[in-house]
Amino acid sequence: MYTLYGTDESGSCMIEIALQRCAVPWHRVQASSWQDGEGSDALARINPLKQIPTLVTPNGQVLTESAAIMIHLGLEYPKAELLAGDRTQILRGLLYIAANCYSAIGIIDYPQRWLGNA
Repeated sequence: MYTLYGTDESGSCMIEIALQRCAVPWHRVQASSWQDGEGSDALARINPLKQIPTLVTPNGQVLTESAAIMIHLGLEYPKAELLAGDRTQILRGLLYIAANCYSAIGIIDYPQRWLGNA
């Protein structure tokens, strides 16, 4: 079974959809770097940076980075068609978003995570 560490309103949503398309058993552990709790403590044990999404594969490998997780699932489960089409452009798009957009979107969409009670 896959274990996905993540929370609502985060990049883990994309991985949840991908896991559903892959039709594999999985569950989500509620966790993030900005929430305290049992799930976040568990996440810190396997990923000290507490990055989400973090995916633990059935054989125990720990994967971080949305693009890397999507590529892994796409290659592991080709029938899910996560990488269907022009693979060159799909990979380019995944990496472009991760490298250039992802962090900015997190700050713009949820400034309260970064500003505290200011």
